[in-house]
Amino acid sequence: MVARGHDRVAELNDPTAHAVIVALREAARKLGRERLGDATIFATVEPCVMCIGALLASDVAALVFAAPNRTDGAAGSVIQLAEHPDLRRHLKVVSGIRRDEVEDLLLG
Repeated sequence: MVARGHDRVAELNDPTAHAVIVALREAARKLGRERLGDATIFATVEPCVMCIGALLASDVAALVFAAPNRTDGAAGSVIQLAEHPDLRRHLKVVSGIRRDEVEDLLLG
């Protein structure tokens, strides 16, 4: 593991400080490069449009997430940007890993 992040939007008063963005920034800083082509991002909940855009822009290879984001998920739940055929870059997406556990935590 190179980096990890959690949602810091309220803490930083920064609407872009989603967990995925925080982790991408930290990984790029630690590795000293802007392209993360060999990276796999693991997320609890399916990322939003902004986060998928950042993953694509940084050339991340894959995304693994547990629970769908039925409000603004951009890897298949609401819209499919991660594997959109008209985009130059794509993410390999694996979803549903430990979904029951995550949904219990989020609802519990």
